[in-house]
Amino acid sequence: MFSYRNLIASVALVGSIHAASADEASDAVQVLSKLWKANLEAGNQVCGGWKILKTEFVGDGKMYKMRLIHRLEDGKVEDSVDEAPFRFLEEGLPGGGTVPMHCRYQWSAARVGVRCLFERDCIATTTLTYDPIYNPNAQPKMRRSVGGPGPPDGPPMTSDPVSFGAVDPANADSVRRALRTLLRLNAAPPFEPSKAPR
Repeated sequence: MFSYRNLIASVALVGSIHAASADEASDAVQVLSKLWKANLEAGNQVCGGWKILKTEFVGDGKMYKMRLIHRLEDGKVEDSVDEAPFRFLEEGLPGGGTVPMHCRYQWSAARVGVRCLFERDCIATTTLTYDPIYNPNAQPKMRRSVGGPGPPDGPPMTSDPVSFGAVDPANADSVRRALRTLLRLNAAPPFEPSKAPR
């Protein structure tokens, strides 16, 4: 017979499982915040006329956020943040057709990234554009981009279902392990056909 003591033990067990998951997520976020970054200004990371200066993880245990700072050909600087809930993401593999064709630049650092599950469009990008050369005192211009509707007779357009950050190659494995931890902790429970509504 289920007793009050069993109930207390069950509540304590569930509480300890949630605490362990929270600790695991916190540890993973600390690893990503500390290691998933690179200052690339001295390198030659050029993509479509702009130069990558810096990437860094600025998210938390629930949200993926990767900051990317780059300089355009005309001297303007763009500071962008890609973001999406971890539950919509899976690990993104460099190459294999996941990198946009117009962006076949070489990284001096290793790349670690994410992509939307099922190639959906789930990553939103917020960009601030500064003009430090010709208009240094002006307020930055802000724009937010996500995929939009496609042509009337075609599928929806996706902006870019992939997002990458640079990392020191020596830290790449630690970053991948921490990223996988957050993807696992935020994953939706597996679908069970027996529990589907009838």
